[in-house]
Amino acid sequence: MIPKYRKHLSSGRAVVTLSGRDCYLGVYGSEESKQNYRRLIAEYLASDGLFLSKADKETLSISSLAEAYLRHAKKEFGGDRLSRKELLRTAFGDALLGCRALTSVYGPTLANDFGPQSLKAIREDLLIHHKNGLRKDGQPNRRLTRPVVNRRIRAIVRIFKWAVAESLVRAEVWHSLQAVESLKLGKCKAPEPAPIKPIENHVVDQTLLHLPPVVADMVRFQLLVGCRPGEVCGLRPEMIDQTGEVWEANLDKHKTAWRGKKRILYIGPQAQLIIKKYLNRPADSYCFSPIEAMDQRIEKRANARLTPKNQGNRVGYTKQTRIAKKARKRHTRLKNVSDCYVTTSYGRAILYGCRLAFPAPSGLSEKQIKEWHRQHKWSPNQLRHSAATRIRKAHGLEAASVILGHSELGVTQVYAEADRDKAIAISKSDG
Repeated sequence: MIPKYRKHLSSGRAVVTLSGRDCYLGVYGSEESKQNYRRLIAEYLASDGLFLSKADKETLSISSLAEAYLRHAKKEFGGDRLSRKELLRTAFGDALLGCRALTSVYGPTLANDFGPQSLKAIREDLLIHHKNGLRKDGQPNRRLTRPVVNRRIRAIVRIFKWAVAESLVRAEVWHSLQAVESLKLGKCKAPEPAPIKPIENHVVDQTLLHLPPVVADMVRFQLLVGCRPGEVCGLRPEMIDQTGEVWEANLDKHKTAWRGKKRILYIGPQAQLIIKKYLNRPADSYCFSPIEAMDQRIEKRANARLTPKNQGNRVGYTKQTRIAKKARKRHTRLKNVSDCYVTTSYGRAILYGCRLAFPAPSGLSEKQIKEWHRQHKWSPNQLRHSAATRIRKAHGLEAASVILGHSELGVTQVYAEADRDKAIAISKSDG
């Protein structure tokens, strides 16, 4: 809502209140006061509602700056049309974590007093805090990897870049922060992330036997199409154009949508057979439903039970549901179940299937069991790497880049494992 042009009764001047502060414009009704009003309103709207005087900018704290930046970032990355979970999967997630790291150490500090040494101190705090701190469950924090630390530091630098563009801090503050180099590989104590490798086909096949049919079809579809986990979770019938021999799914929400880029999934004959049975539902509903998967799991348990249905617990009534004071109807029981999968719930479903497919041997300690499960699990991201490797091997790097939706071939090389057989053949013939 735009603040109004008002008359200050005691002085007869025009006034407008911006960010809780009265700004006097001149004689009420004069052309000069109206011109000042238009100018101040334009500056107020351009600043996302953060209108500060020159004196206020000099005393602006890091906490206030971070709060203003998060309001801006939420709008920029689609917070008005995305759920919080979806928003956190965009660059807003890095912005939020960067603001938390910034304010936890330098919250009361003046924004204009922030410099390269302060940025380095935050970087060290990230390494030390996550090395020695504890999670809410009492378990020790995992150390942040080098790329994660660099990403959060870059997010902090972007905060000050935005602040310079909004005339909230002096330009030399941002320029000085750009002089701080990122942590280099092999030249710091931060650990390196484990590389995400393709998952072997026999491991996927073994896990599929223990997944609900809905989740199993999501895995098969993702492996064929090469889409991201979030893209298969958000697929809806209205997105899919079935007119051609190869169907095309135009995604409205994806990783790079905020940059104005398009993302199209190309669905071939095998993938069409998988997705076809999930298109007989409202066009704006999600193809893969957790509620449907839950019903399938309950039906599987009911078919495997030995106790007659007129004895023992009724179908779908387990130890968890007995916690409730009274029996609930089906729609009430499922009221907390989302109507679509997200990357976390999709990953948990696969993790649960891995534990059933690869049970730990008897006689292991609790620590050894955890290590066994860690070695015998895989994530949906690995399916994308597997698809990239298969497509690159058959059709080349450029084809893999098109299918994966990458703008640069260098990004595809991260996903697609090099063709080892081809390299060995070339080496045998000495090139």
